[in-house]
Amino acid sequence: MIRNYITTAIRNLLKHKGYSLVNVIGLALGLAGCILMLLYIRYETSYDDFHLKQDRMYRIEVDMLFDGRESKFTTTPSAWGPVLLAEYPSIENLTRLRPLLEQQPVQLEDRSIRGKASFFADSTLFDVFTLPLARGTPATALTRPHTIVLSESMANTCFGETDPTGSPITLDLGKGNTLPLTVTGVVRDLPENSHLRFDFLISYVTLESLGWGEPANMRDHGGDFNIYTYLLLREGYSARELEQQLPGFIERHLGDVLRAFGMEQNAYLRPVGDIHLYTYDMTRGGGTGDIRTVYVAFLLAAFILVLACANFINLTTARSLSRASEVGMRKVLGGTRAHAMLQYIGESVLLTLFALGLSIVLLQTLLPAVNDLLNQNINLELTTDTMLMLAGVVLLVGILAGTYPAFVISSFQPTAVLRGSSESGATGALFRRILIVFQFTVSVVLIIGTWTISDQLDYMLSEDLGFEEDGVVLIDMPERAYEVFRDNALRYPEILAMARSSTMFENSYSVGGLTLEDVPLDQQTLFQIFSADIGFSDIMGLELVEGRFLSRERSADADACLINETAVRALGLEDPVGTTLLGPSKIDNVWQQCEVIGVVRDFNVESLRGEILPMKIALAQYVQQYGSIVVKIDSSNEANALNILREQWNRVYPDLPEPEFTLLKDKVAGMYEDDHILRTVFTAGSTVSILIACLGLLGLSAFMVQRRIREIGVRKVLGATVGQIVVLLYREFTLYVLIAWVVGVPLIYYMADVWLRDFAYRIEPNPWTFIFAGVVMMLITWFTVGFQTVKAAETNPVEVLRG
Repeated sequence: MIRNYITTAIRNLLKHKGYSLVNVIGLALGLAGCILMLLYIRYETSYDDFHLKQDRMYRIEVDMLFDGRESKFTTTPSAWGPVLLAEYPSIENLTRLRPLLEQQPVQLEDRSIRGKASFFADSTLFDVFTLPLARGTPATALTRPHTIVLSESMANTCFGETDPTGSPITLDLGKGNTLPLTVTGVVRDLPENSHLRFDFLISYVTLESLGWGEPANMRDHGGDFNIYTYLLLREGYSARELEQQLPGFIERHLGDVLRAFGMEQNAYLRPVGDIHLYTYDMTRGGGTGDIRTVYVAFLLAAFILVLACANFINLTTARSLSRASEVGMRKVLGGTRAHAMLQYIGESVLLTLFALGLSIVLLQTLLPAVNDLLNQNINLELTTDTMLMLAGVVLLVGILAGTYPAFVISSFQPTAVLRGSSESGATGALFRRILIVFQFTVSVVLIIGTWTISDQLDYMLSEDLGFEEDGVVLIDMPERAYEVFRDNALRYPEILAMARSSTMFENSYSVGGLTLEDVPLDQQTLFQIFSADIGFSDIMGLELVEGRFLSRERSADADACLINETAVRALGLEDPVGTTLLGPSKIDNVWQQCEVIGVVRDFNVESLRGEILPMKIALAQYVQQYGSIVVKIDSSNEANALNILREQWNRVYPDLPEPEFTLLKDKVAGMYEDDHILRTVFTAGSTVSILIACLGLLGLSAFMVQRRIREIGVRKVLGATVGQIVVLLYREFTLYVLIAWVVGVPLIYYMADVWLRDFAYRIEPNPWTFIFAGVVMMLITWFTVGFQTVKAAETNPVEVLRG
């Protein structure tokens, strides 16, 4: 019997080739879109799942409330880890990582090599993380001072196939400082889906030789605040219970200190598996992923799948009359309704299998381009997990799409078939109309959503940030001979100016509290704190509101600073020039006691998601270890200017690896990488959805026109023109689009408003976008059904009525 059902299904599909082709292509597009979204979701949510103890691994993160503003940090003071381990028995182990904020080069005998990232790491790192060693012993690799572990790819770059353990290597710390090290291990390269990436791991105990040892107690600000602290909980202990005890931990050790400075602090535990998608850090940028994009991808996957199923249901039920005689005959011969339903669900699954093969070919073709657009490494390797996912999708689609048509078709009664009244009736027609409106509604929502995201992104990229982006290049600060490099480069007309600054556009700026002379320390104002060289203001095109810029010709400017307009408002200053700012500590190599000599117009150094903070810019006293060179070039001759900078760098620093020469406009665009990905995902989803809807319209309009062909012939005999016939046939689909627009606009308006609330600087939803989306959807609908409609309207009524 099953063989007979399969044979009948294949014969039926071949008999109606056009209908089958539309159904297969629609399902294939739906499956391809859905599977692509699911692959993206699987990749994004699989970060760090290779760690064997991942379910017990957490990173401590800190929220700080200061001056009415909440700041989020993924780092903690260095003393926190050991104190937490000593006080809470639920913690089995911990490890700390202190990043070197720049890509510091290592010196070999004959060359210098720059790694991607470097960390000082506790010896317990290998006890917490699953980091297999290709060379060395995990228990001892990071226990001694002046030892280093390399990534496998970096070891191959430095030493080739030779075992590097025991080999000397020198880390260049900048400003003429070097750190001699001995290689004690090689870590196998981590998977792409790891939040932790490094080329060099230096033993944490080495910090003591650099004068960065542990503080005497936690009250001494807890030591270095640049520490990533990871905990491994004991089995059976709850992270929630430990997290609930952290406020008491902070109050016990830091409560009176925080109150003295008007601060509030809270800590919480971030599961390592959540770091990629949920992390936001004001000093180092957010995680490389965004959970909102994952949610959007999931919704799009669901919508696309439902749209494809809706197409199948509409086309199958619309053609149900052609199967009525078959159903009636099977029932006369003893077939039951259950047999009929099983047959047609089986046909649906079979058709879905055909569509799956086509969708896999389509996916394999498109994946390289998708990976380039999303900067991902998504693949369709037919692993067990992938096969199970594909099987699940096929069964879901086959059953979901086949159940209702099978229910309708199997309900035909033999007597009704013989009377010619086996049509599914008004209920079936109403259901088809609801599905059509649903398809149009989803398409309208996705079109408007895509345009809204694009408009906001375009607004952020085109908005005046308060400085000049074009023709500005950023270079990592070398540790010596800056003046030689500057003077050599400035001989060329393509290089217009050069200055130094702190890492203003790296999202790793300093923050600190400043106040006025007569204001208590517990009423400080949170400031972004930068230092800059003479000429920086001109290169960046900063606008002076009042006062003057910094000058090296005036010795007093060593203790002077500029502030922005937001700082003036935050401090309540009516005459800011001449005001003295005070701070409790030394930050960013400049004492926080300075005279304000000028006010600059507000400018953004972060994305437009956040508001502009009060800002202080002071004169750089000396070359900073983590600074940048800012170069103004002739933007009309960009390629030559970059080549000149590279040539001069290699001439002045032949022993140093060539740094990245980053265009400021590219760095600004990089702030919105997650939003670019969201736009790409939305665009892909809306494109696939519209294509699926068009295919469904094409098949359904052909069927509906065929159903009304005799009516059309009669109307033409009675004098109806081609135009009147076209309007008649367009009327129904036009009504569907209008209903979908009315339903979809409030939905997407609310969704867009919620999304835009995340931006401090945002567009307002444009009514013309909503109107234009409706017009576009209407034109797409008319174009899709137009061929069938016009063809039917031009048909000779004599031929129709004679047939």
